[in-house]
Amino acid sequence: MKFIHISDVRLGLVPDAGKAWSDARAQERWTTFQKVIELCNYREVDLLLVSGNLFHRQPLKRELKEVNYLFSTLKHTRVVLIAGNRDHLKSGTGYTDYRWCSQVVFFDSQDFLTAYFPDCNTEVCGFSYMDSEDPVPRCDDVTPGEDKSRIQILIASAGADDRHVPIDFPKLEEAGFDYVALGGEHAYRIWESQHVAYAGALEPTNGADIGPHGCIYGEIEKDSVDLSFVPMAIREYIPIDIEMTSQTSQFDLESTVSKQIEKYGKNNIYIINISGLFDPEYKPDENALKRFGNVLNVSMKAIPEYDLEYLRRIHKNDVIGKFIDSYLSTDQPLSDKSKKALYLGIQTLLQNTEY
Repeated sequence: MKFIHISDVRLGLVPDAGKAWSDARAQERWTTFQKVIELCNYREVDLLLVSGNLFHRQPLKRELKEVNYLFSTLKHTRVVLIAGNRDHLKSGTGYTDYRWCSQVVFFDSQDFLTAYFPDCNTEVCGFSYMDSEDPVPRCDDVTPGEDKSRIQILIASAGADDRHVPIDFPKLEEAGFDYVALGGEHAYRIWESQHVAYAGALEPTNGADIGPHGCIYGEIEKDSVDLSFVPMAIREYIPIDIEMTSQTSQFDLESTVSKQIEKYGKNNIYIINISGLFDPEYKPDENALKRFGNVLNVSMKAIPEYDLEYLRRIHKNDVIGKFIDSYLSTDQPLSDKSKKALYLGIQTLLQNTEY
């Protein structure tokens, strides 16, 4: 039996609102989802497992119509779909009474439901969210169906934290399922046993979603499981980490950023993290770094490296001088941690208009 497992597609989300690429990112979620449908047809998979949060919120009727059309183009594949915490089954929305095409099995209950697919001898059980949170550990006591000749799969959006169906993972691994298709985490993760996996978000949702995103392709025989991650995302969020010294110039910073963006591609989105020290008379221009590509934000954590003897001398009779003395009163050299604390303290005191 061959399957593709996806989760947290979040159709309808507009990432990075206000940024120049935001609208394009919203459309790219649909484009990547369409690529999954094409991959299902290309590989002739038996099942497409959608483990929650296909939509960013309760879907609009037009969104359901578009998704249903894409599902209807599947030539060999049946879909098992559950609602997650974001697109939970809220009464009165189109989700609850929508008539899906024949390719789709939708588990529209908070209680476990089961579907059997005779063509691939596979039984799938799962449940949907009825609210945005569900603190009940529903998966801890679930067991596979009684017919051991069938491939047994559990599908759930669960385990992210205590508010979203917490999981006892060792117990779940021992439950006896051939595969557990999890959603609710944005990073993909495959257990060593190959019996449990988070598909992760199909496309990254924000700057916290670092790393590759895509889907999981799997092949199951009754006594073996073979999983592989398939990158699908059109873009990634990539951090650029820069350690400054007091000798680093603005040109150095801009050159480093430019080279990193050239290396990883201007299509991707970047988070620039600057640490270390800088000359207090020469503060870097953070905004100038945004002109080299899609820069989501610049985090300036570098601190000024002060001339301690000079400040000690001109502030010998005030709080700043006494503060510096408290660190330099011994002959022992300052540790990096102490030096950073000293520089941060001086920076705070100098910013106070009383001094």
